[in-house]
Amino acid sequence: MARVNESTAKEIWAELGAMRSAMSSTSSFPLMLVVDPEIVTSPSGAMTSTLDAYKAKFKLRRVRTFSADDRSVIDEIRNRHRQPIQSSLLVYNLVTQAFELYDVERRQGCFIATAAYGSALAPEVTLLRRFRDEVLLPSRIGPAAVRFYEAVSPPLASLISRTGVLRAVTRHVVLKPILKLLKTRAVLADRACDTRDGE
Repeated sequence: MARVNESTAKEIWAELGAMRSAMSSTSSFPLMLVVDPEIVTSPSGAMTSTLDAYKAKFKLRRVRTFSADDRSVIDEIRNRHRQPIQSSLLVYNLVTQAFELYDVERRQGCFIATAAYGSALAPEVTLLRRFRDEVLLPSRIGPAAVRFYEAVSPPLASLISRTGVLRAVTRHVVLKPILKLLKTRAVLADRACDTRDGE
């Protein structure tokens, strides 16, 4: 492995950080920066978890690899920002000391719940999606569970969507207990926050 010019690499990282901040406020196709295997930060800075969370949440297609001191990575990101087609994920790999550039597509939603409730915008589907994004994906085993679900659920969702009986059974027997549990969990979390605020 060729030796990396560390001062150039630091300059590039600082410039990319500044570009990310600018893009997150002006673009619907933001730049996401990730250090692998340590920290993942969303453009807003709100989400912190492992790279697996991004892999579970998005479909990633590697476009190109740049050495850590290759300034052309900045030009590539600038060009993508000028002609935004989709979001970009730039991973700095600590092992290879290289930037890996990915095209990013958001994964589909909750297939089975969407089939059962007839719309991805149903409140029940939204609650399940929030649970996936806020609880499962940041957890240790959550990303693997989400990938498994996304692999096996489309054929089941297709089957469920064909008949009203299967949709009703799925809503009442499978999803209703899960949703009740999630709503109870949310109420308890709210009460815990209220108790802490009142102290």
